[in-house]
This record gives sequence, structure tokens and C-alpha cells, in this order.
Amino acid sequence: MNRTIRLTAVLCILCLSVLAGCGDTDIYPIDPTPEPAETSWVEIPPDAVDEASEQHEEASEEEKETLPETDQDKPVEEDINADDINEDEEITEEAEEVDVTQDEVGTSPEDCETCQDDPVKYPVIKTYNTTLPEGIEADLLYTDYQIAYDYVLILNKNVNIREEPTTQSKVVNTGVYGEKYSLIETVEGEFLDGYESAEWNKITFKKDGVITTGYIFAPLTHVRNFQFDKMYEELTRIKDQVDNHTTAYISNYKNYNGWPPRHNGSSNDDYGYRRSQSASGYVEPNKEAYFRYIPDGILLNILEETEDFYKVKPLTFEGEYYVEKKYVSFKNSVESLTQVIIVDRKYQNCATFEYRDGQWFMISYVFATTGKDGEYALPTPLGHYMTIQKRDRFLYYKDGTKIIAGYAPYAIRFSGGGYIHGVPVQYIVRDGKKVDPGLKEYLHTIGTIPRSHMCVRNYTSHAKFLYDRIEIGKAGLFVIE
Repeated sequence: MNRTIRLTAVLCILCLSVLAGCGDTDIYPIDPTPEPAETSWVEIPPDAVDEASEQHEEASEEEKETLPETDQDKPVEEDINADDINEDEEITEEAEEVDVTQDEVGTSPEDCETCQDDPVKYPVIKTYNTTLPEGIEADLLYTDYQIAYDYVLILNKNVNIREEPTTQSKVVNTGVYGEKYSLIETVEGEFLDGYESAEWNKITFKKDGVITTGYIFAPLTHVRNFQFDKMYEELTRIKDQVDNHTTAYISNYKNYNGWPPRHNGSSNDDYGYRRSQSASGYVEPNKEAYFRYIPDGILLNILEETEDFYKVKPLTFEGEYYVEKKYVSFKNSVESLTQVIIVDRKYQNCATFEYRDGQWFMISYVFATTGKDGEYALPTPLGHYMTIQKRDRFLYYKDGTKIIAGYAPYAIRFSGGGYIHGVPVQYIVRDGKKVDPGLKEYLHTIGTIPRSHMCVRNYTSHAKFLYDRIEIGKAGLFVIE
């Protein structure tokens, strides 16, 4: 039993013993993991990550000897799992045992349209109708794991889904940790004293292949959506900047071009950006001037050139800066932005867009898992990045060691050791040798809360879709909140 479920169970018992009338199974404690808060553009990571990155650049020869022959020459990164991947696998197994994985229960926006015509039985508090902006058309080339543009997430162990918004109504299904349901509206139903609320969410789901509606007590859910308006703003703004300027990007993967100086003795600058895998952006064309760190992969507009520096405008934040030429790369730089992956770390989802004939098209939208802050882990950094390179897989270390734990498939690198990739695979050890158990398609925790090291975790089939579709030199990856 994983830590989230154990803690939820304990709180549930306390709630049932304290609240009068709490014997009904609809009353659960709100999960201890809150929605990600609104934050500034960057978060300050621990210095430990900065120092650790100096030590783990490649596997030892002894470690490589234990790997499958096909993986011995693969690149190696830090651990990509902020939480134990075994926890994710246990949660997934529990969902599979009761047939509630996303491919089984998910409903598309079209599925939900028929449910919106149901007779109104209860006072409607809010109707959910997120749509694509006029500047984006849907041309979905990947349609697995369907969901409406508005949905709810369950972060408790078990939540009753009822036929009507009352605790006396028939239970038509039970939501488990990690489930997401298409959301139609919030209505006024039975008032529950323990929560001082009468709000219930009307949702849709598939059960035995049949589209069904039901009600979940609203305080037991987290309402989320795809922030298409915000995504469109970023698409139009950054495309204009890229298409009308000479564009390059910061290149300092694994500090191969040299560590920038410390910022007043610190590994973080005044804005929270870290020293490792960054370049110094000086306010004047000399290395004695004030500077800030500009991370690897950040897209830049080139304004002018001096003997030692490029004057640049980062597309992610305000200001113009001078960067030493060794840190600025024009390799595969984007002349016209025609493909963009946008990752929303607030709501843990992502969408992919292509620009054709003067129009943006959405070709996929799906759940994602971003990085969380931790002793070694980092939040996925907000900003506008180059899609720098593709790797069919890369290896990763167990945290704090040079022991290779497994690999991530179908990876596209966008900043430092940050990739968008498929479900991580752990090697099985047999007779002192690491054995590849094969690709894994699904984790039920994808799209719930940040659980990755810094990377963006996808279902493996979607990661492969991106790997096959994205063209280096035409694409960017944006992280929003």
C-alpha cells in the first residue's frame, strides 16, 4: 500500500470518528496532496542538485558491463523519478484490477455532448464548456486516453459515484486514486455538514463500454481543464518572436561548455534559476557586470554580435543580455516555428500543435506528469525551449548513486537533462546482469500530481507519437502554469 493511500486511510478513520453522521461512504477526507499553487516563473531548487550534477555524467565501465548489450552506449541522466516508481506501479496495478484505467473509463468531448442534453433536475451552479480558441482547430492524430476539455481528478482512495447528488442515491461506480472523469456541470444537491457544502459534480464515464453519467460530491474532487486560451496566447506570441528574428538557444548540456561563475557565491541567481547547465546573461558586454542565469535550451532572439558575446533577448523573460558565444547555439535553430508541445504543470496535462496554411491545429492533448521539488529532484522549469534532440531511450541512475536503475523511452530533450518521454522502465536484475523487461505503456499516476524528477512523463504511446512526429529545427516545447 503506497504512502498516499495509507495517509488517506488514516485521515478517513479520524473523520468518521469525529464528524456526526459520518458513517456514509460518501464522506472522505480531502487528500493531503493539494492542487499545485500558483507560482512565479521559476522555483529555487536545492544546491544539492547543482553539486550532484557534477558527479554523474556517465556510467562506470563496471556498471555498463551489467547492462543489456543494446543499452551499453546509451546516454545516462540523473534519476527521473522524484517518487519511487514502484509506488506508481502499485497504484496502476490497483486500477487495472478494478478496470478503471483511463483508456477504459475515459470519454471524449463528443461523448459528453449527448449528456448535456439531459433534463435539468437540480439547480446548476456552474456549467463547464472549455473550447478551442478561434485560432486553433482540432485535427487529432493521437486519440488514446480520451477526456473532455474539463474534467475532475480523484486524489482519494475510493469515492462513490452516485446516480443522483444525494448520499441515499444508488452507487453506480467507485472512483479510485488517479482517476479522471469528464466534467459537465456542478449542481446543488444534498448538503453535507462535514464539508459545509451542497455542491456535486456531474461527470461522465464509460462502464462496460457504455457512456454513463453520475454525481461525485465536489469537495472530494479536483477540477481541472486544458488551458487552451493561455496556450494560444503563447503560440501566437512566441511564433511572432521566432519567425521575425534570428533565433538561437542556450547550449550547456551537462556543463560541457563550462560552468558559469557563481552568482554572489550562490548556485542560484536572484530569480531562482540555477547555475548548473546554464549560461550567464550579463547586462553589459563584460564578465565583471551583473548577470543572471539563462538555462540550457531557452530560446533566444539574437540582437547583435560583439567579439566575445551575443546580445540576446530570451523569449521567456524580460530584458536583454550579453552571453558568451560558446553558450549560444545555432544548430538546428528554428527559423519558422511550426510545431509546439505545450506542457501545463499546474493541471498536469499537455497538448501538441502544428502550424499549417496560416492556422494552428491541435494534433494531440493528453495527461502528463511534471517534476516536483525534492532533495535531488527539480520542478519542470517554466519557459520556452528548443526541442534539442531525440533519443530512442536514455538511461537513468538511482538517486545519489552511479547505479543505473532503468531507462526512459522515446525521449525529446528540451533543457539540460530534462526530456519529455514515455513511462520509465526499471531493469530486472538476474545473475548480476540487468535485464530489460520491455516497454510499459501506462501509469495511472500520469496526470495527477508532480512525481517526476524534472522531466515530463507521458504515456509511452504518446511519447512515441511525439518522437515520430516532432521535427528538430521546427519545434519548441513550452512549459506554462
